[in-house]
Amino acid sequence: MIGSMCKICVSLFAFLTGWVLYLNPKFKSYLYNFRKAKSFILNYWIAELIFIIVGFMFCLKLPSFSILLANLFGFETGAYEIMGYNYVNVTFAWYVRFYLFLLLSFPILLRCLNLASKVHPLLSFIGFILFFGIMCYLCRMSDNYFVRKLLAVYFEWIPCVVVGYYFNRYGWFRYFERINTKLLCIFFILYFLLCYKFSVGYNSDWFSAIILVWLCMKAIHRIHTKVLVRLGKASMFIWFIYGLFFLPTKPLEPLILINGNTIALLLLGVFWSIIFSFMVLSLKDVTLKVFSRI
Repeated sequence: MIGSMCKICVSLFAFLTGWVLYLNPKFKSYLYNFRKAKSFILNYWIAELIFIIVGFMFCLKLPSFSILLANLFGFETGAYEIMGYNYVNVTFAWYVRFYLFLLLSFPILLRCLNLASKVHPLLSFIGFILFFGIMCYLCRMSDNYFVRKLLAVYFEWIPCVVVGYYFNRYGWFRYFERINTKLLCIFFILYFLLCYKFSVGYNSDWFSAIILVWLCMKAIHRIHTKVLVRLGKASMFIWFIYGLFFLPTKPLEPLILINGNTIALLLLGVFWSIIFSFMVLSLKDVTLKVFSRI
């Protein structure tokens, strides 16, 4: 139900991506970004391999070689109900191609942001929103299939990344301190209901990300830092692997089904996603140590 209200998961990814890009000055370097992109894509390939192995074990339809090559870079992925892809794939891996292109292009984008901010941060942001909106429209007219798909998703979500970048750079969250947290929670719930009723959330997902990130920041200090760090290290595998329980093919769904109880299904899905992710992360670390000694 929440997913039908707005693209909250994608907006959170994009907003926090922009937040971190400002937080770490190393992202100004082309070489550093290339290394980050390489590390990211290797982790994604590990997750993709797990999906293929599970699909093979459960006799599910596997992608052809050419489609598999496209899958490795986040192309031709998606749910059957939406995209019609009935082969095993990391359904939401379209974000992979967006994130890779964002990393590699960010030094250029950063120079544009710094240049525009000399005028006025808010006006420059509005200008960037209009710029990316126009570019998104133009890229959809491109003749090359893969270029069109890459640029379309890039220009669709880069404004949300820029929002996160500016919120961190100028500390705009300090203005939220003047708002009562309980009232903000009530407003957030009403906003979700409005999005659900009138289908307006898809046009304002960056707005929902701002509010939700703020509310999480207010609550997250209650969680021990070491727990957050451990979850952070495994977060990307958690993101990918939960698809084995919830996505259309759902080969591991029996592990989370308990008398059709949706709350138990959700909690068990999160639990097993975390367990499997830590197992994969440990196996990856051991494998890297073995190869480093060779």
